[in-house]
Amino acid sequence: MKIAVIGLGSIAQKAYLPVLTQRADLELVFCTRNTEVLHQLARQYRITETCTHYQSLPAMGIDAVMIHSSTRSHFEIAQFFLNTGLPVFVDKPLFDHYSLCETLYELADKQNPLPSLNESNGR
Repeated sequence: MKIAVIGLGSIAQKAYLPVLTQRADLELVFCTRNTEVLHQLARQYRITETCTHYQSLPAMGIDAVMIHSSTRSHFEIAQFFLNTGLPVFVDKPLFDHYSLCETLYELADKQNPLPSLNESNGR
């Protein structure tokens, strides 16, 4: 599975990259606007595909995205990828406005509706 990691700040570096880069079944693509960090981490983790603009990622054949950018950027980036139909994981907090969280939830549900409780219980 090819997963884009968007945002390579301290949380991504401490919590996610040490685990994700150990998985042989994952191909990672790093994305951040900070080219110095991008090149340093790509070298460190032997990542061959990188970019500085998240809008370029769908053309790179990714299967999913993990968003670890600043909270204020979560909505825009998540909305972009939900509109492509790709699976999206967003670091917490999702956003600092409840109404925008609802908007993303509704968009995600429209793209890939969750089964109702009755359906998941076999009723």
